[in-house]
Amino acid sequence: SGINFGFMRTIPHMLGVALGFGALVALCAVGVGALIVALPGAYFILKAFGTAYLLFFAWQLRSIALAPSNNSFAKPMPFSAAALFQLANPKAWVMAITGAAAFTPNLQPFGLAVLVLCGVFAGVNLPCIAGWVLLGALLRRFLTDRLWAARF
Repeated sequence: SGINFGFMRTIPHMLGVALGFGALVALCAVGVGALIVALPGAYFILKAFGTAYLLFFAWQLRSIALAPSNNSFAKPMPFSAAALFQLANPKAWVMAITGAAAFTPNLQPFGLAVLVLCGVFAGVNLPCIAGWVLLGALLRRFLTDRLWAARF
């Protein structure tokens, strides 16, 4: 998104990811994560699906043109879509379950533990995403060269 649309147009996408992931962490902390961990088959399926998804995504990236889009109809992902996408993102589920299982039980009261966990994840998530988007926006002008883009 940073490459295709620049930093400013990607801000709603970044905020949606941060909020959506924070909500997913909260969902895992209040029990969904524990339920999945308690069912070894479900946790294995989630990990296998997540691995397959990442491999598929990597395979797709090898042939995607990274040059900024010339399609005037292309639009950055809106806030709501980016937030909801976190529920379908197996990588996010694995991270949220692991974080909730590892850190939530260590702080009492439980409600405070969930708030702290979500705040830490969101507080770290947004600057990391912003860094990636900024890097993409900076690389944007170089990726218009097909040879440089292919090597990248």
